[in-house]
Amino acid sequence: KVTYLDGDRFTSIDADHVIVAVPFFLVHAIQFDPPIDADRSRAIATLSRGHYVVAHLMMQKSARRLFSVNNQLPFPILTDGPLGVIYGIPNEPQSTGATDVFSLLIYGGEAAAFHMVPRENRIQNILHELEVLWPGVSQHVESTEIFTYHPGAIAVWPKNRSPIDALSQKIRTSLLNTHFVGDWLYNSHSDGAVRSAQNAANEIAGALRTQHR
Repeated sequence: KVTYLDGDRFTSIDADHVIVAVPFFLVHAIQFDPPIDADRSRAIATLSRGHYVVAHLMMQKSARRLFSVNNQLPFPILTDGPLGVIYGIPNEPQSTGATDVFSLLIYGGEAAAFHMVPRENRIQNILHELEVLWPGVSQHVESTEIFTYHPGAIAVWPKNRSPIDALSQKIRTSLLNTHFVGDWLYNSHSDGAVRSAQNAANEIAGALRTQHR
């Protein structure tokens, strides 16, 4: 039985199988009866919350000359600093307009630093770091868009944990016909979400075949 709030009233649904598709850091907000067993609870509770920020800089196409190496753009560039992954701009112009979308994927502690800080401060930091690599580039930036993801954009397996350890394998198995799905079941990428959904679907299909024999 699944009970949830629909508008201003509680609604219940009886089901043979339940799929729980919420971020790992929200599983604790759901009341399970009986409670999730100790191993599965530990598998979820020991995951760390990873941060990332996406930055888009609307940049004049004239800036392409600053980045070009033998008439090619060098992106993406993986850094270990405050700029994270510099996706930059593709080799082919994105539009017939006068601007490109210059993209950055900032992760880890540098991404967490965007929270509770004036956005303008972080933008100035980005422009400063870009100037170190390509002097004069900030003069070509017309506007910026910053997208932060909180409280945890992705799952991170800390020391002594991994996506292939016993706890991870346990959480991928159903509990009283309750199936957990999401990227955090396998990794921190969309293919992990697909794999977990396929796994749940196969389990349910197998149970239904057995039930109707």
